[in-house]
Amino acid sequence: MPPSLRLLWLALWPAVSQAARRRVRFGMIPFSMPPWSERDPQTGEYEGGFFVDFFREVGYEAGFDVEFVAITNPHYLDDFRGVTCKALDAGQIDLGWDPNTTADPGYLHTQPIVSFTNVVLTKRTHSPVSLWNIFLPFRFELWMTIAACILYGAVVLVLLKAIHEGDSSVWDCLRMCPSRLYYSAAAMLGGDDYDEYHNLPLGRLYRLGLLFLVLVSGATYTANLAAFLTKPNFEVHGPKTMEDLKHATVCTRYPTYASRIRRFVREVVEPPLNMSFPDRQPWAQEKLQNGECEAIVEVTPNAKMESLEFCETMHLNRDISFMQTFDLFKLRRNETKLWLSTSKAIETIMARPSYTQMLHRNMRFGTSCSDTGFGQSDMQKITIKEMGAVFIVFFACGLLAIALSMVLRFCKSGPEHDEEARQVEAVLTFEQLPGEEPNTELQNSLLLSRKLDRVLEELRLLRHASSRSGHDGSVAILSP
Repeated sequence: MPPSLRLLWLALWPAVSQAARRRVRFGMIPFSMPPWSERDPQTGEYEGGFFVDFFREVGYEAGFDVEFVAITNPHYLDDFRGVTCKALDAGQIDLGWDPNTTADPGYLHTQPIVSFTNVVLTKRTHSPVSLWNIFLPFRFELWMTIAACILYGAVVLVLLKAIHEGDSSVWDCLRMCPSRLYYSAAAMLGGDDYDEYHNLPLGRLYRLGLLFLVLVSGATYTANLAAFLTKPNFEVHGPKTMEDLKHATVCTRYPTYASRIRRFVREVVEPPLNMSFPDRQPWAQEKLQNGECEAIVEVTPNAKMESLEFCETMHLNRDISFMQTFDLFKLRRNETKLWLSTSKAIETIMARPSYTQMLHRNMRFGTSCSDTGFGQSDMQKITIKEMGAVFIVFFACGLLAIALSMVLRFCKSGPEHDEEARQVEAVLTFEQLPGEEPNTELQNSLLLSRKLDRVLEELRLLRHASSRSGHDGSVAILSP
């Protein structure tokens, strides 16, 4: 070949090779349907989505140009197979998308490009904040057991005291019960004053068991209380397991698959025949919120996107999964060369890390509602309402103490109680009432009791001072 012709051929080769590349028409959904396609309603151009990204990659790998053709047949999403076959036979498209598991004998099929199952979307509602959330870490029977332990502790203290004294009557034991019940309850709440000054030597054996009970129950309650107070305030309704699904009424947006879904549920609610597909999403959501169906059956990628968009009202249940489905491409039977190049390109692309990235980017795998910020504000802040029971108990104890004090004061304000009070006061002040003989024995007993109380108090103060500053050599002197 002359040099001049060779130079002309090299200059024209890019244009010739570009003209020799085949333009393959791929049938697409005629509107935006994340995560599969995103279409500009003004220009009609496909701007993104899994099918758009994946088939562009296939065209680049197989060496052909890609043209996306919108299939405007209104029954396309209700009859994927029939509408796709008609478009292929009419020469409108060269490849079509078919989400079916059964191959048609009159067409060629590629290997699946993605597989998924059907899942359910259930209703999520905000649950009202309860004033008694602080009691939720323990179940009711555990609270009753703790109350029984408090009562048992009071009985143990009474019996220890009675055994130690040896001459306590039944009436004496009954009079000790209220104070011992208080000490037992106070110990469960962290108070330990009773043991320090009044406990008997062998009572410390009981104290070991009490401290062990307080340690375990208190630590367990504290560890769980924060989780219950800061948990998101929402409730998930609808079926939780495959067994629950058998007794549930579900909505579907695809009447074509209603007969298959009925094998797994009690009843299926289908959309009206004249309803367009874009209107079926709000239709199913309204049915779910109104309680006309307990769940929405949807394929995993669609359900994933919808649950992320409506985190406040919808929940994706990952424990329910059924009806495995494969997405593949369908071609005319005489397109063996295109089928072979497309299949090789699909196999190559699916073995690359970019395929996984494509799935994560379009279908948002690995993303949940918590990643979008749902429920985080609830977990960071505790409101007054959640701690309401604490304040109720506090104020109730104060009011009850005031009320009982007033009742006792009223009961002791009569003439007989006034006279009895004067007699007691006279004894305590060592005065003689008019017309009565002095009660020297009683007064001596009270005087001795006062001195004994003062000695015990000074001993307690001495022990307390020694534990704090015994190293300074100070000496406490007991007054006579």
